[in-house]
Amino acid sequence: MFWADRIAKEIEEKLGERAQAKPLLIRDEKTLSGRVHIGSMRGVAIHGVIAEVLTEYGVANEYRYELNDFDDFDSIPGYLDETV
Repeated sequence: MFWADRIAKEIEEKLGERAQAKPLLIRDEKTLSGRVHIGSMRGVAIHGVIAEVLTEYGVANEYRYELNDFDDFDSIPGYLDETV
């Protein structure tokens, strides 16, 4: 069994009839204050697959990926020009 199938089945079983009452909100975000790297894709992959498998199981859900622009810079990263 695919890991996402196991997780989706557990969610479906816990929700029971409520699985269709109100869509689940599945969300992830990336702050804009850090360097983008391959690890940034981890949440997108995991949450996106879970949302797709839940849909296959008939569990209503909404997947949102957000860019969080409220996260202030702690400092200017070394790879950016400070004179801008």
